[in-house]
Amino acid sequence: MKSLTYFFTCILFLCINNTILSQNTNNTIDTLKNKTAQELLTIAASKADTIILKRAIKAAKKENNLDILTNCYYFMGYHVKDGHKLLYNDSIINLKDQFSNSSHPASAYYAKGFYYFNKRNFIKATDNFIKANEYANRYYNKDIIVRSKQSLGLLKKEIGDYEQALTLYKENFQYATSKDSTSLSPDNYLEIILSIASTYYKLNQSDSLYYYNNLGIKESLRLKNVDKYNDFILNKSKSLLLEKKHDSSLANLKKVLPYYESSKNQANLTATYYYLAKNYFELHEDKKAVILLKKVDSLYTKNKDTRPKTKVLESYNLLTSYYRDQAQLENLITYQDKTIALTNKLHTNELYINKKIVNDYDIPVILANNKKAIDKIKAEEERITVFSYFLVAIIIAILIILFYLNSRRKVYKKRFEELINKKTNSTTSLNINKKEKSSTKTALNIPDAVTTKILVSLEKFEEDKEFLNSKISIASLAKLIGTNPNYLSKTVNHFKKMSFSQYINTLRIECAVDTLKSNTIYRKYTLKAIAAEFGFNNTESFSKAFYKETGIKPSFFMKSLEKVSA
Repeated sequence: MKSLTYFFTCILFLCINNTILSQNTNNTIDTLKNKTAQELLTIAASKADTIILKRAIKAAKKENNLDILTNCYYFMGYHVKDGHKLLYNDSIINLKDQFSNSSHPASAYYAKGFYYFNKRNFIKATDNFIKANEYANRYYNKDIIVRSKQSLGLLKKEIGDYEQALTLYKENFQYATSKDSTSLSPDNYLEIILSIASTYYKLNQSDSLYYYNNLGIKESLRLKNVDKYNDFILNKSKSLLLEKKHDSSLANLKKVLPYYESSKNQANLTATYYYLAKNYFELHEDKKAVILLKKVDSLYTKNKDTRPKTKVLESYNLLTSYYRDQAQLENLITYQDKTIALTNKLHTNELYINKKIVNDYDIPVILANNKKAIDKIKAEEERITVFSYFLVAIIIAILIILFYLNSRRKVYKKRFEELINKKTNSTTSLNINKKEKSSTKTALNIPDAVTTKILVSLEKFEEDKEFLNSKISIASLAKLIGTNPNYLSKTVNHFKKMSFSQYINTLRIECAVDTLKSNTIYRKYTLKAIAAEFGFNNTESFSKAFYKETGIKPSFFMKSLEKVSA
């Protein structure tokens, strides 16, 4: 709990930091009479003077400055002794409905829990830690949530609920190693790792214990934290004892023993004596073990501190067993009585702690998690519903596409059959009767002789298949015929009912269809080669012209021809 003391001290000073830093504390103070509450708090903080703090409290009440008043209570609670600490924390809690700072109620409840925990009044400690957690979650005060979880984890370990304690510690570790943990002290970070490692020891999971213990040793060296380094070495000796490596375990325990004896860390000193005794018992050095177990008893008798409770109780059990084997009746009865008394005391604490944590912490957490699970299920159901609609829409779209493709295939098949059955006969043949020729002069405003010449030339142009020349144009053909492009264009438009470019493409496609039908060699050509063969500059223009003229694509036409031939 030494680390908790350090951590709590940091939080107390953090709470009043903004107030203190804004003041100039180097001025010589002649009188306090006209000072504001804020000024008095600054002076009191610099001098650690509780008398001036009391003046600051009066001034804050007069000014109705609740933030300053609360900071004064925090500071007083830190400096006064024993039960008086509770008075100032209760004063903060009594103001909880008026706070502008949402961290105050949680911090005050935590301070009370911390006080009772140090006094080993686990029942009241449990009540206050749960209240601290409640207010911390209500206002999402992450630092207090971490601290209250750490304390609740300790209480869980007190009642032997190691799995749940580990869950709380792991949640804290996840936060401690995230980018959000900027205000977490190095000491508290190491305390979290130590809690996880020691819990794995209780669960007899040596691999995980080894991992987190080594991590703690590495981090405590990096952070130059001597206190936590010794704690991890103590923890390491426990894991070595599990592995029956007694010499190494004893070496580590003897390494930390002087430190704990000088630092007056009663809990860890008790643990060190106990594990030394365990090693000696397993090495059959019973007399050395008994001396150490009696030191455990002496520490408990002197301080009435049940932490670590299992070490004291197990020490009594070992002593009882030892004196039973030695047939020393007086000592047997003495340690039997101590075992029964401590068991009853611990059992009372365990019953209350277990019930309180289950009712006021575990059940609300489970209900909250259940609500999250239900919300997740509902969201999943909504997602599935949306997905189902989407899937149905996809299926309908696929069916429509399949129907369209099937319909188009039927249309293509029909058009192909029409092309196959169609006799070779150019639809562009120019059979002009006299009556039509006689009317061209009026319609086209072109001399009859010129029209006749153009029509005759076009017949020869078609027969010689000069349209297969990819470089043919209306200008070049007009020049070849001996007329002008305007007359040629008007003649084609009038007699062919299409533009010149359409006329050329129609001739080319009809020629291509007839050739592909009659000549199987051409079917082995690529589309690019066929396009070039029939006067087109590229595959795309050929495909477009073919589809426009026939209603099907050239690739489909060629595949269908192959099937018919087969």
